[in-house]
Amino acid sequence: MNEPIRVLYEDNHLIAIDKRPGDLAQPDATGDDPLQSLITAFIKERDQKPGNVYLGTLHRLDKPVSGVVVFAKTSKAAERMSEIIRSKKALKIYIAVTERGSFGKAGKPERLADALDRKGDTTFVKKGANPDAFLDILTIHAGKFSVHAIRLITGKKHQIRAQLSSRGCPILGDARYGSKMKLPDGAIALHCLCMGFVHPVKKEPLAVIAPLPSYIADAAGTAVDAQAIIELFGGIAGAHGD
Repeated sequence: MNEPIRVLYEDNHLIAIDKRPGDLAQPDATGDDPLQSLITAFIKERDQKPGNVYLGTLHRLDKPVSGVVVFAKTSKAAERMSEIIRSKKALKIYIAVTERGSFGKAGKPERLADALDRKGDTTFVKKGANPDAFLDILTIHAGKFSVHAIRLITGKKHQIRAQLSSRGCPILGDARYGSKMKLPDGAIALHCLCMGFVHPVKKEPLAVIAPLPSYIADAAGTAVDAQAIIELFGGIAGAHGD
């Protein structure tokens, strides 16, 4: 990794970074270091720590996806944050740019509910089965491409990518799910814009926001107001699956 770690938020309990496309959430066949190892080394060098550095992985983003990733710096924060995420009390908002498609109306998001299955490394929608994957989506701009704000409720592997592709709306750059467009560095136009939750130790609302990378902002062709989108989905207090 040639670029420095981009820290979005940090205190004694948590560190949130702006993941780049290509960064690994977990080890794969390439042998490249995963984010946890890179950030551990970053903290150890920056803070001149002589001993081991604790860093707990709380959630993951797919390799070609960018945006907010939060890690725990203590075991207590890891345990509490894991429960927050498991109980769907974390607000996870994404921006996706697709080749077509429109969802929601009159400023009200639309609920997408599907049953997902896996075949090899690909997720697909299983027709006729009971839904187990949910997200809320609102198209915030329709131009050459469609720009969508998404609140992820469940966290299935490749969920957003599969659900949009199944509706004829592949995410730009996502060849696995039907896109014909290529983006730099193997990226796709899916970005975790915000992760919001009540801090596990301080008990204060916290919204960690990652600005859109230039290749997504350029494709979107419109400004994205993160605070307005957070409020659209109910704010931190609305960070629950319903």
